Amino acid sequence: MRFSDLNKGKDRAFSSPAPASEPKSPPPPEPAKEQAPPPPPKASAAPAKRSPESALGVYSSAIKLVKRLYEGIQSPGLKICADLRLMSQEILGQLENDDQSLLALTRHATSENYLHAHSVNVAVLSLQTARGRGWDNEELSLLGAGALLHDIGMAPLLATVSQPRALTPQEREAVNRHPLEGEKLLGNISDLGASEKSALALMIGQEHERISGRGYPKGLKEPAVTVVAQVIGLCDVYEAMSHPRSWREAMLPHETLKAILREQTRDFDQKFVRILLDRLSLFPPGSYVELSTGEVARVAETHAQFPTRPTVEIQARADGGTQAPPLLLNLMNAPIVHITRAVDETKLAVKDDALREKLRASRWWTE
Repeated sequence: MRFSDLNKGKDRAFSSPAPASEPKSPPPPEPAKEQAPPPPPKASAAPAKRSPESALGVYSSAIKLVKRLYEGIQSPGLKICADLRLMSQEILGQLENDDQSLLALTRHATSENYLHAHSVNVAVLSLQTARGRGWDNEELSLLGAGALLHDIGMAPLLATVSQPRALTPQEREAVNRHPLEGEKLLGNISDLGASEKSALALMIGQEHERISGRGYPKGLKEPAVTVVAQVIGLCDVYEAMSHPRSWREAMLPHETLKAILREQTRDFDQKFVRILLDRLSLFPPGSYVELSTGEVARVAETHAQFPTRPTVEIQARADGGTQAPPLLLNLMNAPIVHITRAVDETKLAVKDDALREKLRASRWWTE
């Protein structure tokens, strides 16, 4: 199995990218200068999105598949590899057709087992980062399967990491060994070929390694850390920081991206960081923002060349009341309106009790 170099389109086996000179940490992108925009249109009732039902179906199926994975991975005879590869193709197809709807769903978390949504979200983000970069479908489907499997070594540790407190040094040591446990648990998947097992073991074993040598479990450095492990590892960091855990709250997606740019410059090849940022934009789909009008809106669609001017769906009025029906506004066509800040939808001071509860519940995935 071979993977393409994301930067040069050069085929590389499951080996690391060639060493490169130390890149400078990129500054947060500035919005492109706009031509004189047309007069701002009136906000209108939000129309149906391109394919939200399809995105929901793919995301729901992926969650169910990962639940089956974690229910069976600790016992021999689990037949699931073909399903994981097929699910990777379904996720990729949805991203090609309507990436915004599926990316918005990665804001969800699962309360009964955080690994369910986490695994799906990392797979979606990894495929979004890699697609269109010269990797063929076979490579991408294996990458997606590896992302879905990347944390299986945590299965025996779920009770430990679900406690509402920080880990003890002994517990942290056990958690830092979970990539090695994950490599072992691959042996319980019965429909896994030798080449697939070798490739997936490399992803699982290395996704917590960092090119700086600050990762675990082996403290590998560049060029020993593979391209695929870096992609999954970077998306794992973003997803984990931007979602709640039993012992901490989530960071806002906007703040998470800034933190990665600020703090992870030594740990990942910067071309991957730039790709992830470009694909998610400064205000990712599904995140919430406050407008200069005082209204609160959900980001419905991003625009690559104008990262600070997405299309938003206004859900709360400036007085804290519900905007019913929600109004869709393309900020590219509304020059007098801008985003003032990213907000946590679960902590908004809205007057409408029903809207407040809806926003608080919106982060959690339910069937």
